[in-house]
Amino acid sequence: GEWKVYARNYYDIFFFDLGGNLIYSVYKELDYATNFLADGPGEWKDSGLGKAFRAAVANPDGINIIDWEPYGPSYGALASFLSTGVRRAGELIGVFCTQLPPEFTPRNSSARLETGTQAMNKIFEDYKFGGLPAHPPPSEPISWKLFNLSDIWTGLGADFAGPATLDVLNRVVAKSADFASYAEALSTATQDMAYAQVPALPGYKMSMAAANLALLQKIQRNLVLIYSGGYDGFRSSLLTDITFFEKNQALLRDGNMNRRLAQSDIARTESFEGLTMLDVADSAWAAMKPIVENIAVGATVTETLKSIVELSDDAVEAMQKVQTFFSSTTRTTTMLALELLAPMPMTGSWAAGTTFRLAARLAEGIINQDQLLLPGYRLQHVIFDDKCDESVGSDIVVSAMAEKDTYVGIGGMGCDRVCRPISSLATSLRLPFLSYECPSPDFSDTLGYPALARMGTVTKTPMLTTVETLKGLNGWTKLFILSGDPAFYQVQVEQYTQDFQAMGFGVESLSAYESRWNDIKGIMASIKGRTKGLERVLFVLGSETFYRKLVCASITEGLQKGIVWISEGTWRSQWWKKTDLLTSAHRQWLREDVGGLQLKQAFADFKAAWDSFRPTVEATRQDLFDLYVTDQKDELAYADGDERYHGVHAKYHPIYRQKLYDRAYYDIFFFDLEGDLIYSVFKETDYATNFAAGASAGAWSDSGLGEAFRGALANPDNLTYIDWSPYGPSAYADAAFFSTGLRDEDGLLIGVYAIQLPPEYERSIEDTVEECSFETITEAFQGAINVAGLGRPVEENMEKPLPCFKGYSPRSLLSLLDLRFETGYPVGDPTLRVEDPYFDVKANAVDGTCAFAFGLQYLMRQGHTVQQIQRRDSDVYQKFTNFFRTDMNFQGASGLVKFEGNDKKNLLMVQQIQNGQNVEVGLISENGTLGWIGNGTDNTVWQVEPAETFELMWVLHPIALTLAIGCPCLFGCYIGYRLRKAALNAQSQSQSQSAH
Repeated sequence: GEWKVYARNYYDIFFFDLGGNLIYSVYKELDYATNFLADGPGEWKDSGLGKAFRAAVANPDGINIIDWEPYGPSYGALASFLSTGVRRAGELIGVFCTQLPPEFTPRNSSARLETGTQAMNKIFEDYKFGGLPAHPPPSEPISWKLFNLSDIWTGLGADFAGPATLDVLNRVVAKSADFASYAEALSTATQDMAYAQVPALPGYKMSMAAANLALLQKIQRNLVLIYSGGYDGFRSSLLTDITFFEKNQALLRDGNMNRRLAQSDIARTESFEGLTMLDVADSAWAAMKPIVENIAVGATVTETLKSIVELSDDAVEAMQKVQTFFSSTTRTTTMLALELLAPMPMTGSWAAGTTFRLAARLAEGIINQDQLLLPGYRLQHVIFDDKCDESVGSDIVVSAMAEKDTYVGIGGMGCDRVCRPISSLATSLRLPFLSYECPSPDFSDTLGYPALARMGTVTKTPMLTTVETLKGLNGWTKLFILSGDPAFYQVQVEQYTQDFQAMGFGVESLSAYESRWNDIKGIMASIKGRTKGLERVLFVLGSETFYRKLVCASITEGLQKGIVWISEGTWRSQWWKKTDLLTSAHRQWLREDVGGLQLKQAFADFKAAWDSFRPTVEATRQDLFDLYVTDQKDELAYADGDERYHGVHAKYHPIYRQKLYDRAYYDIFFFDLEGDLIYSVFKETDYATNFAAGASAGAWSDSGLGEAFRGALANPDNLTYIDWSPYGPSAYADAAFFSTGLRDEDGLLIGVYAIQLPPEYERSIEDTVEECSFETITEAFQGAINVAGLGRPVEENMEKPLPCFKGYSPRSLLSLLDLRFETGYPVGDPTLRVEDPYFDVKANAVDGTCAFAFGLQYLMRQGHTVQQIQRRDSDVYQKFTNFFRTDMNFQGASGLVKFEGNDKKNLLMVQQIQNGQNVEVGLISENGTLGWIGNGTDNTVWQVEPAETFELMWVLHPIALTLAIGCPCLFGCYIGYRLRKAALNAQSQSQSQSAH
């Protein structure tokens, strides 16, 4: 029986005896072992199954069908039964019955009609008189159109409630056409008004998605009417509807504009979610379309009406999701924005800004979509690159606040040197301040920094605890403090010197600028000379680049592996295996540019304008050279003339000129595949010349830029680097270039994109010092110790719900964040991937965003308006600041978010490089207690600096030389002395005998 249930996809199988007892069933629901006689005691005798049993008894030789009706034992779901009698030797002995599978359930059209009618009644009620999410009609013309449409709907409702006759059906069909016409008029009027008030609102796209949904529903209705008979007049409209639907789908996907200029413009769909939903809708339409075409031309249709309706249901459901997506996405992007001024270190000596940016965007995206904390509002970070530089950060705040004074707070900031001046500015501007890192111990001083709150965990004291513990375990006696920029790190060096001396260390400090490679080598050579036979314990203060060079110098200067490297704070994931930050930034910027739509469109526009400028390419080169190569250089926005090129230049030149200054490039270049330099920012004498090899080559084709062009052309999907060499157009100053191929949206190679690097650019050390490959640096870095904030809850709290993100726990949200680092966010934009995340602080930006959301929610619940929050008086400012310091308390992805003064307490971890990987070996509690994980650190990798053999030879050589020369002399003297003494003795004896 069970086999037959699954093989035939029955819901259940039943055996009855003639007494009405259900003696067997496969599924054993509540009907099993009960009685189904009409006058029997069974609970379910009046159900469909009871009817099936009695029908089979009355008609045992036929197949009895009991139609769908709710069936109690199957939880009230609709059920239908087939039954027949069972005979043995001609004698009726029982009844066999099956319960049909759920997919055979008929469409309950009456119930659907009732549900749909009630929903439409509610929509009209809300839109006429106001009710979330709708508002009352905003104008009298719109109000009249809405009420006229409502009147037509009321008439339709009366028809729906009456008998289902052919006359009623014809009336409904006629009124439906009127309803659609009035609905379109209302939609157009609403759209016109919305565009007049908010031109950026993509209302036309929203309307088109809704129109395509309505078109599918119309096609579905007409299919049913034609199939049922009597409505062949609708066949011709099906072909027209197919054309319109597919045209609209293409517009929803691809758009119809380069930039928003008019009300009817539709922007290209770029989000991964939107494109995926359109793909699903197109697939469902592809399954439905052949049936529509066959019915349209009167061809034979083999599908049943039920299958036709189900196929069209799939397409309608998919299109409903598309329409909902565009409407809801627009809702979150057009709500009133509550903006956070967000300087972040996208570049510089510590560049966690890209990590912060993606994490903050993800957090605000979830908050805005859920609409639980700030209903009706949209939280948004307005992000600037502070370059981890105090003067840049200060300028950002001053200029941004001068341009717009409605920021509700200032968030982001990760570098201590940026937090110091900005926290003072925030106080004077009454701007609530929350840094997403800035772990300096100085910032715990609430008197010195009364406006500062920070997500970063102070690492100094825990690091000192760790070093003191390891000193006791390993018997260390001497420690070197190695620092970068002496002026910047001097105070820290002095403080740490006192701290380490207090532990009993003999402390020496050495410093060098990170740009002075010979000085860094000198540091390591000095350490080698001072640590013969001793451990090498080195505490490093400086940038990643400085640290990498120190490790490299330990290799070039021949130090024994097994140095005890010690540091604190957050670093890029496996930074010792990666090129330095500046090189990484340039490479990522190029990949972002060539992957983005803006550059693809700009190049296409420049290429079209170049090709149409003059009849011949030679004339184009010469005339554009004469017009644009001027003393104005990059300041020339466009040249005079009616040609298309000048308009394209005016449009894009400000964008790429700003990009040049933001990234400190010397120049930016666009090449077509023929080698013509069709655009550059700086317009030196290389502009509008050709860089291909061959007869058409220009004056500079053999230069470094020519090599860059040809290298990218040969290997377009990688980055080509051309090292420093004199470059004629730049007054023969040394120039270096990066280049890569540029592909269009179909993947076809269309050109080459290149940059001229800034004069101060320095290649990463692994590229310039042969001995320092990533492998050798990793070997020399084995055993290194770092102390950093844990950046997540303890394991027992990893599954707790996050109040800021409904449905997420710390574990699930952090996993989502890691995925988005790989895929980019917003989803589907690979240019926003984070290739080198700072994993240990990724949750800080998430929880910092939540902290602002909770703070804004608190002020609104206190009765403050958005205008009061945006332009805070001292009372509102103080309430916001006090809420951060005293009332904030929620489970976050980084741990418990609760401030004590300026600080958010959290655990810290001790990390060690083991087998090339960063391993957590210890955990430091909030009270400073260090607990080792497993066996703790691996101290077998730490080695002393040996007294080398060649140095001992310098000591032994003169001794050996002296012995080599002196010993024969002494021996000879000794022999001579003995011989002389023997001769004298013999002479004396001879004289004595003569005398006797």
